[in-house]
Amino acid sequence: QISTYLYTPNFSFMGDSHEPTEPVYVQQGSITVSTARYSLVLNDGDMLIHRPWDYHRVKANGVQCHVMFFTFKLTGGKKAPDELCDRIVHADEIDQFYLKTIYHQGIKLISHNVDDKSLGSNERYYLEQEVKNSLELLLLRIASPCPATKANQSGESTSKYSKIVTKVLTYLNDNIDKSIRLEDIAKLFNYSVSRISAVFKKEMNDSVMSYFVKMKIKKACELIALGTLSLKDISDSLSYDNVQYFSTQFKKVTGLTPGQFRSQSAIDVDYQNI
Repeated sequence: QISTYLYTPNFSFMGDSHEPTEPVYVQQGSITVSTARYSLVLNDGDMLIHRPWDYHRVKANGVQCHVMFFTFKLTGGKKAPDELCDRIVHADEIDQFYLKTIYHQGIKLISHNVDDKSLGSNERYYLEQEVKNSLELLLLRIASPCPATKANQSGESTSKYSKIVTKVLTYLNDNIDKSIRLEDIAKLFNYSVSRISAVFKKEMNDSVMSYFVKMKIKKACELIALGTLSLKDISDSLSYDNVQYFSTQFKKVTGLTPGQFRSQSAIDVDYQNI
C-alpha cells in the first residue's frame, strides 16, 4: 500500500495499528507522530518507521503538510530490525531517490490489477523488482548508514557488534575504495582466516568479502544516482578490475545492471505535484 496526503494545518488523525511495517515520510511541513512510548516531531525531509501493530497517531503542527506513507512485510515472518524503527531519519538525496522510485513505480503496480492486460508480465516483473530493490537499499542505508564504532558520553562502545567485528566493519568502510583480501584483514587484526570468518559470519550473517562487495555496490548506487561520474569512473574509484566485472557484481546485489539503475535515477519528480 502506498499513498500521499495533503494535511490541513489543524489536521489530526486519532490513529490505527496494522501488521505491515510502515514508513512515514514528511515531504513538506511538520507533523507530530505519537505512540504509547514516544511523541516525535517530523519536519521537512524526516522519516520514521512504525513497528508492526504499533498503535500510532498523527497530527499537523499548524502548517500544511505533504506526507507519504507506504507499508511492507518482510518475508519468512521476520520482524523489522530495531535499527529501522522508532527513530527519526533525515532523508538525503539518495534516500529521496529511493522514495521516489518506491512511490512512482509502486503506484504503477497498484493502478493495474493482476488481470489488467495493459500491464504485461515483463513490465510488472521489472516494476516489482525496482520497488523491491529500492526498498531494500533504502532500509540498508537507514539500518547501517555507517558501521563505524560510536561512543557514548562515558566513552564506552555503543556498537551492537563485538570489538573485532566492529573493527573489521570500520576498516572496510574506511577502505571501500580499495581492493582488499581476507588474508590481509586477518593478518591486520592478528586472527586466523578461519576464525575471523566464523566470528563475522555469526554476527553479520554474511561473509566478510560478501559484505564488503555489498558495501561497495551501495556506494556505487549513491555515485550513480548523483549522476556526475561515468560507470567506468565509478568502477575505477571502487578498485574493480574492469567495468564488466563491476556490472556483474552490481546486478548480483541489486538485480539491476548499472545502466538500468542509472535510467531510474534520471527520474525527476517534484513531490509537491503529487
